[in-house]
Amino acid sequence: MLLLLCVVVSGRLRIEGGEIWEGSERIQLACGSWYGAEQQDYVPGGLDTQPLFGIVGVIRESLRLNCVRLPVSLELVLHDPGVRPEAVAANPQLLGLSGMRVLDAVVAALKPLYVILDNHVGRANWCCDARDGEGLWFSRDFSEADWLAGLEILATRYRVAAIELRNEIRPLIIGDALLEPTWGGAEPDWASAAERAADVVLAANPDLLVVVGGLDFGIDLRGVRSRPLAIPSDHLLYSTHNYVWSCPRCDTYDDFAKEMNASWGFVRFERLGAVMLGEFGTPQDTDFSSSDDVQARWWRWLRAYVQEYHPGISFAYWPIDGTQSPGRTRVRGARETYGLLNTRWNAPASEPHLAQVRAWILNEEGSRVAEL
Repeated sequence: MLLLLCVVVSGRLRIEGGEIWEGSERIQLACGSWYGAEQQDYVPGGLDTQPLFGIVGVIRESLRLNCVRLPVSLELVLHDPGVRPEAVAANPQLLGLSGMRVLDAVVAALKPLYVILDNHVGRANWCCDARDGEGLWFSRDFSEADWLAGLEILATRYRVAAIELRNEIRPLIIGDALLEPTWGGAEPDWASAAERAADVVLAANPDLLVVVGGLDFGIDLRGVRSRPLAIPSDHLLYSTHNYVWSCPRCDTYDDFAKEMNASWGFVRFERLGAVMLGEFGTPQDTDFSSSDDVQARWWRWLRAYVQEYHPGISFAYWPIDGTQSPGRTRVRGARETYGLLNTRWNAPASEPHLAQVRAWILNEEGSRVAEL
């Protein structure tokens, strides 16, 4: 029996048999990413528009998710910068607080839900592209030691469900130099770095799940077959990302399913570990019934693939946010076209769009979706 629960976590989550468990119950994490704290306001989006507990209420009661993924930057965690008043204008109780103090308040407000803290970037900014200087777990601005220190702070400070070690590992381009990550090969070796980070996180808080994404913008977990991670299996949750651009050579559903099986599906088939769909998203105005809309076709393929091979997989939709947070190419208050919430942050942006996302939540015969 699988339960979709929104309760105060009474015991730690664990991985067993390729699934997430809490006690004797199998759990599907149905998450939304609430971004902003990793960007230049240093706080999750929407706090300029609605009270914190109002946003949390909408996440619980209207979106009916049981989990929130909170991206953060190392700049926020290590430097704890001040927060501009306009970023928290609808929350006078947060005025004058530092970024980490605001994060404290947000995590506390989310207490009934599962929370994943995601080290999204080093320097606070919008992510991700090949030339943003953030492709690896270290950069010009932050060393590996800084990264490990930031993860240790998160693991020590917060009692949450999981910590995601780093978002979307990819080649790092600095000027004319290219650093291309490997999985168990030459440096920079992401597999070994993830193991070092997991050691730090679990030493600080042995109740956490550790979320580890693949290579190639978080898509590719092929390396797991030949180089599984030496992280305690009951704590390790692999993550894969998927967007319309994730399989450019896929012309048919069969092509798509074959590529998904090769890049990450095998991890679950062969019981090499648990995998969550750590990011995916589509614009609010996607015409899901269209046979010509490339975005709609990709969505149908991904949905069909999950229904066929991985029903009940945990996921984190990108994003919850109704408006953008300031950063590269982003403007505070501009409509977030992929967001689940409207620009007032008080209701879903599109009921048909939300229904498509909620269709990912498995409610098997004999299981229940708890009342929030």
